[in-house]
Amino acid sequence: MSILETVEAGNNAARNGGNNGPRGVRRDAVVEVMGFDLEKGFAHVKEDQREFLVKIRNDAWVPNEAEMEEKPKFIGAIIDKRMAANIEVGDKVILERMIDFGQDIESGKPQLCDWITKAPVDEAKLRVGIMSMRGFKTNDEKGNIEYVINKTFTSTEGQARTMYGRVFMWHDQAFDNSKVDALAQRLDANNEKILSQRAEREQNPDAKFPVEPTPAFSLRCLNPNNEVLAFTMVVDWNKVTKLPPSGADLKELMEHYTHEWSQKFGEVRVEVAMAQAYQPSQNFDMKNPTPAPMIGSSADGKFAMRAAPAVLVLSTGKYNGKGQLEGAEHFWANKAFASAKNEHLHTLIANTEGIRPTLAEGMGLEVVSPFQSRVSQATKNDQAHQQSPANGAQAEQSGNPQAPQQAQNPAPAAAVDAEDAMLNDALAAAQQRASASPSNG
Repeated sequence: MSILETVEAGNNAARNGGNNGPRGVRRDAVVEVMGFDLEKGFAHVKEDQREFLVKIRNDAWVPNEAEMEEKPKFIGAIIDKRMAANIEVGDKVILERMIDFGQDIESGKPQLCDWITKAPVDEAKLRVGIMSMRGFKTNDEKGNIEYVINKTFTSTEGQARTMYGRVFMWHDQAFDNSKVDALAQRLDANNEKILSQRAEREQNPDAKFPVEPTPAFSLRCLNPNNEVLAFTMVVDWNKVTKLPPSGADLKELMEHYTHEWSQKFGEVRVEVAMAQAYQPSQNFDMKNPTPAPMIGSSADGKFAMRAAPAVLVLSTGKYNGKGQLEGAEHFWANKAFASAKNEHLHTLIANTEGIRPTLAEGMGLEVVSPFQSRVSQATKNDQAHQQSPANGAQAEQSGNPQAPQQAQNPAPAAAVDAEDAMLNDALAAAQQRASASPSNG
């Protein structure tokens, strides 16, 4: 080994906690299949303009087909003839729990993943971006605390009911005050549609409408150093109007917090982070990790402030006995893939200039990875395919080279209950002023 190779290996080991092996960024990805190399066990895929190779991790879990009631067409943890026969060139797949070292097809070195899942053919049923959740704290049969996205309960009439959480998919860039009027029009249009459906249902109780996402938002305050100084909870429902937030609600809150935060912090700008709120189906599925890391902590679970880059699959419907597709008109959140590191929502959403902010000292939540006991480290066998320490180190810093670089800023935990109290006061004022508005009914 030359002196340069020795130094490079040492540099990489210093970055990776003393391990010379390459280290990547864990995430889930939607890619287009370009082909398979069954002899090597590689899949050739394309994500945006980047082409790269993928192989299954050597320690990935492989189910025992002998124990399955119904034999699958292929196993997602085995790249073989069956997979190649059922996934055609041009098909979209989801790479679950991928470790991305940032290398392209020219390197000949594969990225690693645990499972390959076929994506819905209808791309309208697929969402890729920043995801957060709001769910519920409950107890299992033994009394242990659990955090779930949907919560079953028994009504006072003795009927089994379900309280549904929300899955939020966020726009990757915030909006400033100049866009508030346009955003308000969007909120009002959504509410007008809901009110129209309610009116029709009153005339025809049997009328049915598709389950669709509704708008949601969170306001935040940035200083000239692009640090987040304050933020609101996710606003997705007005309890008085029994509707998602209206344009009047957004304008009232924007005016209130611009004044409040300017008085408190001086020179600031207030931005609006926008999301689509999806209702989870009763069969909502999320594993490795479960929804618990996003829902479970005191502040971020309650206020939907813990987030991660994710893939969300929406309901695609099912075929009935006559071979007819039913339920495809609905947009339930059906399955989520979010193995990437959980972070504060407002450090993932870029500002109006496209730059991701950091949290001011004492703000926000500690950065937590759902894989504390299993870091994104290649096994010794997998390391044989990764012989570029410099590339590995670079991937650890930037993740997918196509994505904008993100500053890391772990911060002490802090509750946002004070912000919630301010929001409730502002909402109350907004409700009084907006009560006469047609968009609020």
